[in-house]
Amino acid sequence: MRLKYPGEMNKEKRQYDINLSAMDDGEHTYSYKLSQAFFDMFGYDEFDKAEIDVKVVVLKSGNMMDIKMQSEGSVELPDDRTGHLYRQRVTGDLQFILKYGEMFNDDNDELIIIPFNQPLFNLAQPIYEMTVLSVPMKHLDPDYEEPVQEEEKPVKDIDPRWEKLKELKNKLENNKTK
Repeated sequence: MRLKYPGEMNKEKRQYDINLSAMDDGEHTYSYKLSQAFFDMFGYDEFDKAEIDVKVVVLKSGNMMDIKMQSEGSVELPDDRTGHLYRQRVTGDLQFILKYGEMFNDDNDELIIIPFNQPLFNLAQPIYEMTVLSVPMKHLDPDYEEPVQEEEKPVKDIDPRWEKLKELKNKLENNKTK
């Protein structure tokens, strides 16, 4: 997960800041409603008309925060078979530890270290990654029904030589089993 320092963020992403320095020990809950505008901030255009609810629970204990995120909602996608648009339900979850340390380090997806002098943490990138990764790779509309195709009738005109070989093969197999 590649996170940005607060100084690198645009104004739209600032609404996903959480103030760690003002946060008391204990549990804190944040809720967000994501629309397509959220994904447009990242330049993501693989789906349209996103309607996703995100709940973030931060459990702070000293210099460490356990962050649990869950998302649920839907996006509009083109079906891979037909190309027509449909609503795809998406759910996701993500958990990681946020800890104060000497310098920023996000090499480990499960443990992110931020500098002691950083009072804010922005949740936009982790929320974005969680929701985008919750969209299935195959876009298959569950309401789409495959057209029923008639079964082809087996061809009766088999070359008589093949039929004789088949009989010989069956005879040999029967002899082996005796």
